[in-house]
Amino acid sequence: MRAFENYLAERAVKSVKGDDHRGLMPYEKLDPRAPDLWGKAENASIAAEMTADEILATDLGKFLDANIGATNT
Repeated sequence: MRAFENYLAERAVKSVKGDDHRGLMPYEKLDPRAPDLWGKAENASIAAEMTADEILATDLGKFLDANIGATNT
């Protein structure tokens, strides 16, 4: 099972944390001790930087769009 942070786009991670950080692989665990990752408390700030296209490109975005019409707002 993926955690929320596995859906965060690398572009958004770099926008918030800087170019020395990276997004997670699909099932990689977040380790805040890793120098190129971040703390769980920063997930909301990173998610706020994501575009609708980045969200809809994920399987979670596709699920939300199909089930609640995420693009119909």
